[in-house]
Amino acid sequence: MCYLQDALFFDGDGGGYFNNTGEDTSVLLPVKEDHDGAEPFGNSVSALNLIRLASMLAESKAEHYKRNAEHLLAVFEKRLKALLMAVPLMCCAVDMLRVPSRKQVVVVGERNSEKFERILAASHASYDPNKTVSIFNSFIDLILHICFWLSSITSVWMLVVGSSYRSQQQRKNGILGTE
Repeated sequence: MCYLQDALFFDGDGGGYFNNTGEDTSVLLPVKEDHDGAEPFGNSVSALNLIRLASMLAESKAEHYKRNAEHLLAVFEKRLKALLMAVPLMCCAVDMLRVPSRKQVVVVGERNSEKFERILAASHASYDPNKTVSIFNSFIDLILHICFWLSSITSVWMLVVGSSYRSQQQRKNGILGTE
């Protein structure tokens, strides 16, 4: 998605992202908003997304997204310094860049089940802006996702493998049920 966002909205001259693709002839001047209103502006959301992606990936891909986030924040540096209250979500992005997300919560299950809803509610029970919650319908979806990103997220792969091994051992020892 980031590649598509870059292709459609990135301002190669001034940095940051425009609000539209520039293909609409009724729009006379391309605009880059510089404040979070009732809805956060696209560059704040993009900065957060880039930082989250950097925290979930590894090596060159993580560095790529981190550099893009740093550049995006640098584009709006004057605004950040002059009027913090106008860009609260971008301030959150600056904070996330300083303290990268290391809390990855993976929730797997049927979304319409009561058990799934309880687990999801528990994962959101405490506020932590440096937490990323990923939701998958099944372990197969999770494994396919991991296989797709395997070269980048080996730490998550080890977490899943370790968790699966622990679950097998707990079931074997009668600690967990078989559901």
